[in-house]
Amino acid sequence: MTFMQGAAVFAQAVAVFAMLAGLWLLLPLGWFLLAGGTAVLALATGLELVAKRREAVTDGVR
Repeated sequence: MTFMQGAAVFAQAVAVFAMLAGLWLLLPLGWFLLAGGTAVLALATGLELVAKRREAVTDGVR
């Protein structure tokens, strides 16, 4: 696992925790946590896909 993939997995875990906290609160702050967690989860998943593709391309060159 590369650093980029590790960072993406960590960001996904933090985003899921924020989303669960947002569901638990269901206050105005909770809605921000849900929206922010969803955005971070989407970005981290995209980052993980980019890292995997970059790793595959790099492995193909070697």
